[in-house]
Amino acid sequence: MKRIQTIYEVLKKQGNKGLTTKEVSSLTSFSRNNVSSDLNELVRMGKARKESGKPVYYFPKEEKKTLSKERGFDLFLIENPSLSKAIEQAKAAVLYPPNGMNTLLLGETGTGKSMFAEMLFSFGKEMKRFTKNEQLISFNCADYSHNPQMLLAQLFGVKKNAFTGANDDRKGLIELANQGVLFLDEVHRLPPEGQEMLFTFMDKGTFRRLGETENERSSQVMIVAATTENPATTLLETFVRRMPMVIKLPNLKSRQLEERFALIKYFINQESAKLKEPITVSVNSLRAFLSYECRHNIGELKSDVQLACAKAYAEYLSNHAEKIQISALDLSEKVNAGLLLEVQHRKLWNKIIGINQRYFEFSGEATHYLEEPIDQQDIYELIDHKKVELTHLGISGKELEENLNKEIHLHFEEYMNQVKKDSNQRYIENLVDQRIISSVERMIQYAESQLETVFGNRVFYGLALHLEKAVSRVKKNHYYENQLFENTEESHPREYQVSYDCIRLFNQEFEIELPISEANYLTLFFVYGNHTKKQVQEVVHVFVVTHGESTATSIVNTVNQLLGEEYGIGFDVPLSEKPQDSLLRIKAYIQTHQIKAPILFMVDMGSLNTFGNEISKTFGIDTQTIQLVSTLHVLEAVRKAMLGYPLQAVYKETLAVNLLIEEELQEHSKKNSIKFAIVTICTTGEGTAKVLKNILTTELNFDEEVLEIIAINLIDKEDIYARLASLSKTYEIICIVSPFHLAFQYPHFDLVEVIEKSKIQEIQQLVDLAETYGKLGKTLAGQLKYVDSEEVVVDVKKLITALTIQFSIESNLNVLIGFAFHLACMIDREFGGEKGTEFLDKEFFMRKHADEIQLIQEALRSIEYKYQINISEDEVCYMVSFFINTH
Repeated sequence: MKRIQTIYEVLKKQGNKGLTTKEVSSLTSFSRNNVSSDLNELVRMGKARKESGKPVYYFPKEEKKTLSKERGFDLFLIENPSLSKAIEQAKAAVLYPPNGMNTLLLGETGTGKSMFAEMLFSFGKEMKRFTKNEQLISFNCADYSHNPQMLLAQLFGVKKNAFTGANDDRKGLIELANQGVLFLDEVHRLPPEGQEMLFTFMDKGTFRRLGETENERSSQVMIVAATTENPATTLLETFVRRMPMVIKLPNLKSRQLEERFALIKYFINQESAKLKEPITVSVNSLRAFLSYECRHNIGELKSDVQLACAKAYAEYLSNHAEKIQISALDLSEKVNAGLLLEVQHRKLWNKIIGINQRYFEFSGEATHYLEEPIDQQDIYELIDHKKVELTHLGISGKELEENLNKEIHLHFEEYMNQVKKDSNQRYIENLVDQRIISSVERMIQYAESQLETVFGNRVFYGLALHLEKAVSRVKKNHYYENQLFENTEESHPREYQVSYDCIRLFNQEFEIELPISEANYLTLFFVYGNHTKKQVQEVVHVFVVTHGESTATSIVNTVNQLLGEEYGIGFDVPLSEKPQDSLLRIKAYIQTHQIKAPILFMVDMGSLNTFGNEISKTFGIDTQTIQLVSTLHVLEAVRKAMLGYPLQAVYKETLAVNLLIEEELQEHSKKNSIKFAIVTICTTGEGTAKVLKNILTTELNFDEEVLEIIAINLIDKEDIYARLASLSKTYEIICIVSPFHLAFQYPHFDLVEVIEKSKIQEIQQLVDLAETYGKLGKTLAGQLKYVDSEEVVVDVKKLITALTIQFSIESNLNVLIGFAFHLACMIDREFGGEKGTEFLDKEFFMRKHADEIQLIQEALRSIEYKYQINISEDEVCYMVSFFINTH
């Protein structure tokens, strides 16, 4: 919790009693200067009020929640910096005395002109320019463009009998909007006579209803008009002259991707607030929303987000799902096309969304997922909170100072890691004043010459963002010092002297008074910016070692490009090179680069699996090895290593990718009906492999559209395990026929057994079982009410396979399929909350078969977790009974 929020919570607890600055400082252990600054900030935000006197008392104001309303300008500006000029113009227009300045909004269709007008009005209410009784009235001039008389009647009102059908006097929108705002959308559709009547009203504040000739009425209205057209060609010049404030809104394409992400989050949160339910959105869906072409700008983006939410909500209601979840399947073809722009946008995707999560949850709140630049307030809040925490633990004096300084240095290491080397220059220019950018460029040049080093872009961007915040705080009198940085002059004298010179010159150039103690803060930029290589040496290294002329280096180059860092190291092992020579190359690399940190080896197969152990023995370096490497594995490993994870954590997190791949394969299996396969392996040439295939094809009864017999010839040097792993991505392997035993969990049959046909019947049973399982999903589709039949069959099959091995039983096809049918219906019933049949003498049965009960319950854990159900003891007893009776 931030310091200002902590102070606000303390105020709220006191209710109407009120607190002084001194009392808040005592209750929170924060310094009085910082407490005073935050209390005044709460007053400015409307969250607190103060009563003058000696001393001054502060009281909380009730916090109003407006999650589904449009946000005010200040909050909106945080995530939409490209609109800073437009927002400043709008603020000036609203506050201009006496009744605001008439404003013309220009922008393409869907650029958010209506939303901007609503925020303009909300800002006026916040500033007490409009009261709660005054209104923003919106009117689209296109609605009556075909009937000018009705259009004017809507705007100015009607006198009774002014035309046929005018049976009563009726107020117009100008009259109803008195003291408020009238928003005229598509004002170019207003006919010339209507424009003339409007500018007469704008000049004098008077008007007549349609049909009136004598009675003159008055109204005080701020007019905000919007058009998609060129006003010089579609509006009267005399009308345009009476709109002194002209605000141009950019189209969505010209705005930063970060801003688009902020809008997407905001729209999803709006829908979540309306539905009063959290909405979970897949990362791929967010990527698609970020990248697809929105020809109609924000309006189209909002509509597409709403459509996806509506589809997910409908599925949530109809399928009785536990949550509203948006995946790529819920998006239109147009939106999904955004994923095809991967090469163009992948770096920004990683920066904005990240790659460590598959889903984001939106709960109707204005949550910030973007990592905002760490500003000065953040570091001081960190210090304050850490001080309170340590003080409560009884730590004080020198020990307290040492702990706080450790926190400061950790903070800076994180800061320098967050500001990426490939930061977007144009984005920085939107956030930071050009004069500050130029000044920072001169600072960097000076520091590089004095310290005889080269600083990367991270130091430049970090300094620019920091100084922009520092200048802003000084101008608002919100700047406060912290004495904990003083020791940097002693610990880093050269960097401190350079920082001191930079601050002094900066103050002269900008004619402001940044405290000289700010040099302590800048010192840390130059210290950490100059030790990037040292930091990298201290984290886990990732070595990718694979067979082939360029396989490893290609994977590593791809990953490094995706993550924007030259981090992973690739070692290509040609098939002609001896493994000992490859190992010597890796050892030489470690010696040359003086590597002492842990290494994660990522290899494909064979003798390369042993390299990690050899390196540990030779250099005493901790290593781990992961086999069957893929780009996805390397991406995860490098990303985790870059974040500073220890070796074991990187190893485990990378292995977890296998679970993700398994889930995706299951999903692929459901939709694309993966074929089954029997794999025959020979070492004596292609002829034997074909003979085996012919025997199986002739002797077995199977559907060729469902099952394929694949012959593998091992004359070449390719590793059999890699071949089988590759095949398992495309096929579900039923069994293997091979002259030697393999360490795979597939049923294995000896070559001679097949040639002599002694095991043909067993293989046939496996084929029948696999084909029947493949058809079971469709059979169950009409029987199950709550769960997906195809998906549940995959889970049931895995469960039965595991249990038949555990209980060492061989049941016939009919028995196993019958049991699978029972399990699928049981899962569906439990998911729907329906009760099953009670098991007779349950307690006696459970005592008698306690070991089997425990075994079944353990096997069911994954099913219970996935479907979020609790399988009853009765059902467990029925399952144990089945296996006992078929043993």
